[in-house]
Amino acid sequence: MRWFNQNKAPKWYTKDLRAFAQAHRQIFGKDPYLEEWPCLNDKTPTTGFEPHYTYQGPWVMRNLLIRRPAKHVDVGSWTAYLGFFPACSQPNLWTYARQNCPCRA
Repeated sequence: MRWFNQNKAPKWYTKDLRAFAQAHRQIFGKDPYLEEWPCLNDKTPTTGFEPHYTYQGPWVMRNLLIRRPAKHVDVGSWTAYLGFFPACSQPNLWTYARQNCPCRA
């Protein structure tokens, strides 16, 4: 790691990285693959939480499983839902922007 070896890393990062690498070696018996450009601003005391988008997917899936519609039309939703919806109905995704998605229902 060029960036790390040039001593440009903050001291807390160096300490955390060494602890992580040591734990990884103990568990897996080899050095971890590490990115050279870490996101140093990601070290926060808490992780943000947005309840609407956290609960929306499970709510939709529960309701689809309960109602079992023959077809589900989804307008402007998260494209990752396409992986879940076919489990209970024929999905039809409508969006406002062109999607680059090779998925088939």
